[in-house]
Amino acid sequence: MRSRIIADLAEEDGVRWVCIVGEDGLPIESAPPEIVTTEVAAALTKSLVSAGDKELADHADRVTIIGSDGILIINRIDANYELVLAMDRSPQHGSVRSAMQNAAIRLAGFLS
Repeated sequence: MRSRIIADLAEEDGVRWVCIVGEDGLPIESAPPEIVTTEVAAALTKSLVSAGDKELADHADRVTIIGSDGILIINRIDANYELVLAMDRSPQHGSVRSAMQNAAIRLAGFLS
């Protein structure tokens, strides 16, 4: 079921890849599964969360980074896991963020 949830999210318009990152900073699962970039994103996610851990833990469930090449979204699943998504710059990123939030809620039951 976990695989299906992230595969569905990866099929949203403009999404390049999706990854679940564990508390150790390693990717647990990604869609599409063969992407090497998820390891870099996982390390980046843990670095961001560690650097702002108190602030992020207390106030933010989602961080969006908009760059010239695309958008990276980190959505907290629970205290130990994040869902990370890379997508093209697109006006649909609001609907993707909404789908990502729903996926994070669904994933929480499978990762706890």
